Amino acid sequence: MHLLCQRLLTENILPFFLFLRKTFAPLPLTFTGFFDMLGVETGVRKEKDMKKKIWTAVIALIILAATFYMRPLSIEDLTKADLKSAERISVWAETYYEKTSDGEKYEIVLQKGDEGFDGIIEKLRNVKIKRSPMTFLQGNGTSTHRIELGDFKWEIHLGNGVSLNNFFGKMTLYWETEKAAIFKDDEFSKSIMETVEGLEK
Repeated sequence: MHLLCQRLLTENILPFFLFLRKTFAPLPLTFTGFFDMLGVETGVRKEKDMKKKIWTAVIALIILAATFYMRPLSIEDLTKADLKSAERISVWAETYYEKTSDGEKYEIVLQKGDEGFDGIIEKLRNVKIKRSPMTFLQGNGTSTHRIELGDFKWEIHLGNGVSLNNFFGKMTLYWETEKAAIFKDDEFSKSIMETVEGLEK
């Protein structure tokens, strides 16, 4: 029996243990050291998994916040102003349909009850704005644009603190002196321009 145990130890257990020592050197020649190493590896793996989960959660929150921020809102939602309370509308516009310099200019002032007043107010109340994330990232510097045939720009100022500036398709909504939104809506922009042109005829 003694010889059998000695043979098992010499031919099987000892070579396997020496293999472990060679593979996982310089760990001590103990099973405790071997399992300690496995524990360290597991801890590192858990830490990496935790970091991935944290980044995934952060990205998901950013996407959720951006989706919420860019949800469609009305001018009244963004400014808390009652557009129907406006008593005066000042409109300035310029078109470049025939040449790219010295465009045709429009300057219109409408009082409540004038033709076209209610139509502009209604268009402003119905437009849904999806704010660009650039709204609060851009300063108040001057924008530039290379004019092409067919371009136009306009500004609308209401007497209740609401202003809307369309700079060749890039629109900026102001509430008093604060920038409330930057957005694009070509259909709405053209609709306002057509209304202004119609008032001048």
